[in-house]
Amino acid sequence: MAIGERIRWFRKRHNLTQKELGIKIGLNKLTAETRIGQYETGQRKPKPDMINDMAEALGVSSEAIAVPD
Repeated sequence: MAIGERIRWFRKRHNLTQKELGIKIGLNKLTAETRIGQYETGQRKPKPDMINDMAEALGVSSEAIAVPD
């Protein structure tokens, strides 16, 4: 499973929209949905600090998001 698929899976488990997750990790509310969408589709790869922020917001370890199965 690719990193974007794992982000989407954890996000949906927590019943968050892309915009809600983006805002929760400190992205601008105008661009949050687009950025998370880009991560989920693989258009962009999140940097390690962004992975850590997402992991914390989703209540998982950063390895759960970043390390392939």
